[in-house]
Amino acid sequence: MTLRLQVDRLADLGLAEMAGMSTDAFRGLADGLAGDGVLCVHPALVPPSLFAPLLRHNGRPGFVVEDMNDLDEFLSDRHGQAA
Repeated sequence: MTLRLQVDRLADLGLAEMAGMSTDAFRGLADGLAGDGVLCVHPALVPPSLFAPLLRHNGRPGFVVEDMNDLDEFLSDRHGQAA
């Protein structure tokens, strides 16, 4: 899947709203991207705990297990930024 299609899919799933952005502004983040690859969402844009349910594997949604309630904090510490 092209990078552009991935951005459009994420926008359609509501990631722009999760990031507090308009859909157009979110899609604008990908201006200049072309070709194939894997688009990664930085935890500073959307906390992983909010993003995980949008992921799919074999048709099943992603999730964060109950005892990993510090996922967002763990990633923010690792990247030196607040999530």
